[in-house]
Amino acid sequence: MPDPVVTFLTRTKRLIRLGRCRFESRQYPDGRDYLTVLTEDFMITVAHAWEQISRLTQHLVVCDGKPDYEKDADTYVFKKTINSVVAYIKIKIEHDSHGEVVVVISFHKDDY
Repeated sequence: MPDPVVTFLTRTKRLIRLGRCRFESRQYPDGRDYLTVLTEDFMITVAHAWEQISRLTQHLVVCDGKPDYEKDADTYVFKKTINSVVAYIKIKIEHDSHGEVVVVISFHKDDY
């Protein structure tokens, strides 16, 4: 049986190549949005963030201590060092009227 994380990442990479991906619109507790976090904390663009997400591996997945997402969506948390900063990246695959889409729920400095 295939590893569910590997299957998830394979689907994620395919959806990113197809442009079926987006960041969830939200403000972080410090009041910043994801664009500000990407540029100030990681010194990267949205395009570079998608490149980094495309390079995630099953070895970077971590247990999510605070799940706060829909139970029917495939969701995983990864930690990856980007420009010397450890990133906490929570992504899910959900369905919309056009099919599957990758959604970044969180992309920020690791707090733990």
